[in-house]
Amino acid sequence: MTSSEKSLYHQIHPLKLVTDWSTGIIALYPFWQHQLLAAILIAFIPSIIVSFILMRFANLEKYKESAFGSYIRQFMTGAMEVIRATGYVMMAAGTWYHIVWLIPFGLLIVALAWLRGVIFPKKIPPQTDGITEICPTRIRNLLFSQIRKINHSFNPRQNCRWWFMS
Repeated sequence: MTSSEKSLYHQIHPLKLVTDWSTGIIALYPFWQHQLLAAILIAFIPSIIVSFILMRFANLEKYKESAFGSYIRQFMTGAMEVIRATGYVMMAAGTWYHIVWLIPFGLLIVALAWLRGVIFPKKIPPQTDGITEICPTRIRNLLFSQIRKINHSFNPRQNCRWWFMS
């Protein structure tokens, strides 16, 4: 497993999720009290330690192969990670400045970043036999060769308008 895969899949390890959510919420109290250093230490040091341990020693293959791993692979882009961080910064700013409505609003942004694939799923094209997608010209030529066998005078360039459209 590559380091970028480890970086992605360690985010869904239960230990990482519990650490991030619990320390993130606990750190809001020091932010409220204007204890910036304590809040930053509480919010980030445990998460960094757990991330290091998981990425170094944990077997993350089962998370990669899980349904949640597939979801994360498809929808947890770098932009979504930035949006999650922005939501937490809004929560921290809300507690720092005692603007209470910013706390649930920031939490909503974090939740929406996690649930983006559920709310706005990507449209995946239906599976085909691959022939049409790979080589439409070949299929067209095969079709015209069969028509030529029936009618030797058939010229697709003269008789078919759509020949030039593709």
